[in-house]
Amino acid sequence: MMQAPPATLRGAGAVEAVELTLRPDLKRELAAADLRLAERVAGRDPPEGLAALPFSRMFTETVQKVASARGLTRGRAVRLVVEMDELRVPGVALSALGRTDRLAGQVIVHDRASDETLAIFYVTVDNAHPGLLGQLIRGTGIRERLAEAFANHIADQLGAPRGR
Repeated sequence: MMQAPPATLRGAGAVEAVELTLRPDLKRELAAADLRLAERVAGRDPPEGLAALPFSRMFTETVQKVASARGLTRGRAVRLVVEMDELRVPGVALSALGRTDRLAGQVIVHDRASDETLAIFYVTVDNAHPGLLGQLIRGTGIRERLAEAFANHIADQLGAPRGR
């Protein structure tokens, strides 16, 4: 059941906490991906910023950063619970053939003080980059860009203005 944010919350919420829960098989997939990331950066200069973080931490920090940048820092204190269903980052060959990068999950907005559910909505981010030129455009940092787009969808739902 989806529930739109109340009008009183739109543009007037302060994101104070972000919790991420993962579907069990996605949890296993991300644990393996985080291990591969750690192995890649071991003994080398690690990537700067969010690219070096495990997915869960990178995602929650990205949502907090976008919420702050979009002005969701004052007003009614809220806690976001994101129930992630899918993260798909296909290899170059599958992506060139048209398989999309995807991040999808349900967002539940709770009042921080009372724990009342204020809104429930689903976010899907799909990015397609078919062909060789598409792969050049796709580049690197895919999971970070997916997380940022997801976070912007959350901010849009909460009525945060763009361009801040």
